[in-house]
Amino acid sequence: MPSAGISQIEVIMNGGREAHVVTGQVPARKEFVAAMRSLATSVGATHELTVDAIEDLQIAVDEACTLVLPIATGSPLEVRFQLVPGHLAVSVSVPAANHSAIDTDSLAWTVLAAVTAELDTSVAGNCATISFTKAREV
Repeated sequence: MPSAGISQIEVIMNGGREAHVVTGQVPARKEFVAAMRSLATSVGATHELTVDAIEDLQIAVDEACTLVLPIATGSPLEVRFQLVPGHLAVSVSVPAANHSAIDTDSLAWTVLAAVTAELDTSVAGNCATISFTKAREV
């Protein structure tokens, strides 16, 4: 069975400001989505999001994973969190054929759009990605 887990935690400098990046990779299968939800909870708590914002982040990661898994052509399912002052930038990616399309007419997409900001998709370079931000409520 392929391994799962946090593959990388790093601190980067972005315009002189510190930004933390946490990346988790798991096999691109639905039974591993719960691990990415748990990682989202930890990252949200570390970034001092409110309880409601952490729940929204869990929902967003779950729905984004649900949307990319049907077009995955292999593993891994990767979730990347970049923590910067004021918000959290998240991307969810899987290997996919260039002609694949993420279903933006689904209920999962509607839910995702309701709990995130700056929502975007891309399918390029054999990779399908959903990106979004979650504001840090002060």
